[in-house]
Amino acid sequence: MKNNLTTIQEVQVFVKERIQKAGHHAKDVIQIVPVLLGHVLAYGEDITVKFEDSTPYGNLIWFNLNDTPYCLAYNHKTLKIDLRNRSQKGDSIKSFNNKTELDEISNLFSILSFELPTVNTLN
Repeated sequence: MKNNLTTIQEVQVFVKERIQKAGHHAKDVIQIVPVLLGHVLAYGEDITVKFEDSTPYGNLIWFNLNDTPYCLAYNHKTLKIDLRNRSQKGDSIKSFNNKTELDEISNLFSILSFELPTVNTLN
């Protein structure tokens, strides 16, 4: 069964549950999930979580930046979270794990939302 979450409270509960589950099979992303969620909440619009109870592959956070849809999804092959462009199967713009530098995330979201980067580390 497909589920859609659209309120901030629903999204927060969902993410907390996924962080708890990540402790078992996704330890390489457990620390970066709250950081990514914070950036999605700060920059994103029309934020929706879509997931299916029956599959571990159906957990997606969708949001728009400047009218462009993006999604964050866990990649079971690379063990990272992918930021994908326009669709679940869209091009991966960037992959994240616990080793991702925080300024990389801030700069990326700033650039995608057409705001000036807060830290200039992108070449």
